[in-house]
Amino acid sequence: DGTPVVVGKRAGGGDVAVDRMSDGTRDQLFLAFRLASIEQYCAVTEPLPFVADDLLVHFDDDRTAETLALLAEFGRTTQVLLFTHHRSVRDMAGALAARGEAKIVELV
Repeated sequence: DGTPVVVGKRAGGGDVAVDRMSDGTRDQLFLAFRLASIEQYCAVTEPLPFVADDLLVHFDDDRTAETLALLAEFGRTTQVLLFTHHRSVRDMAGALAARGEAKIVELV
């Protein structure tokens, strides 16, 4: 009917509707949309910060590490603030901080 629809493609072939995706996969999809939108915006005007609270709650360890690296790269364009209460996320970000690609601030 001409209405745009988002459909995922499975690695092994076949389609998957958004409502049939896991929470983690759905979160990753919408994060990709958010980052693409902000990236486009920053390309044509004053960059705006990206603020996220417990964004990675449904991500497994591998996807968390990849997303942290992506957010660190994104931080070259705009300010990224990621809040979490998960020590594992903090610990994974530690490697980025050691390389000067991120800064960890603990609020107590």
